Amino acid sequence: MRILAEVARVLGFKLHLLIILQVLVMELAIIASGSLLLDVQNFYDSILDARGPSVVVTSISLAPFTSIVDVDQLRGKLKGVEGVALEERVYALVKIQHSSAILVGLEDRELGKIASSDSREANCVFVGEDLAHKLGLAPGMDVVAYSPYTSLPYVLRICGFAGRQPYSWMLVSRLELARSLRGLRGSQASVVVVHSEGGAEAVLGALGISSARRSIGERIFLAVRSTGGNFSARLYSAYAGEVLERLGVPVEVFYAVVVTVCATLAVSASMLGGFVLSARARELAVLRLSGASSRALRASLILMLLAYSLLGGVLSSLVLSLLPLELQLLGFGMKLGPKPAGLVAGVVLVWGFASASIARGEAFE
Repeated sequence: MRILAEVARVLGFKLHLLIILQVLVMELAIIASGSLLLDVQNFYDSILDARGPSVVVTSISLAPFTSIVDVDQLRGKLKGVEGVALEERVYALVKIQHSSAILVGLEDRELGKIASSDSREANCVFVGEDLAHKLGLAPGMDVVAYSPYTSLPYVLRICGFAGRQPYSWMLVSRLELARSLRGLRGSQASVVVVHSEGGAEAVLGALGISSARRSIGERIFLAVRSTGGNFSARLYSAYAGEVLERLGVPVEVFYAVVVTVCATLAVSASMLGGFVLSARARELAVLRLSGASSRALRASLILMLLAYSLLGGVLSSLVLSLLPLELQLLGFGMKLGPKPAGLVAGVVLVWGFASASIARGEAFE
């Protein structure tokens, strides 16, 4: 332990701390950008329920808060599909008590499933329990909500609670009220969930989109541009796919970049440790000449390299656990995630090569 403390003193605590912070910043940047693009698909997953295969239709906008879908036009396109049912939803951002909140307008049938009362007041809204706790809202209160879409204030009556996820942080109202806050016409909505007895394939066929290479039971996100009576549509298996395509980056390329960066960081962490040791070779030689045991000195250096290897392995594992990726290779799906055996094997492999070079070294003889 005394030799390890001397080595740590020679190498410099501040230098180690600076390197670790640099690696952490790089990892956090990957997590932040990846999470923004990949985890946002859960929003559309929350819209779909267990009634079978469905298609979520929204406009080309990257957020439902600015999306506008012409429901009558969509219904006309789907009139030949057997057993089709459209579920309209309107999403809006509002300002309440200097805080931003999401307001979602639901059809009466859907609203009745989650509302704690059956009030029919025109300005009635139901508040999620988490949002109510944050803003101090309770049934019977009147609140003023400012709409950035119409630049007008609206007086809303809290009529009860929205009883379940994913509405715990939202305001829920009837479609008419949500349309007023969004400034939409009666035939417009933010998103439309299309249910069909023929499944998602029948819906996509009616819209002129090939569903080849897509599972009928897969949850599907459809980005639709509705102009001049014509639909220009693209099919995505995840919301992140549309975001990346709008940026001009195929989602497969993004996955490959994330995995490559994780692997590089895992190895480079150990390399950084080696660079630190090389930069302090003269000081370490002085420590050896001052009477430190060469065996103890080597053991201390190997332990430090192990710490760097573990740092890279653990952080890369953290990235892959927060970004659940799945790649297609030769027709087979591969889920990428932290596997303890693979992590240990990688760390031991990197550490072993570095340790062998130290053990064979002659500088400490």
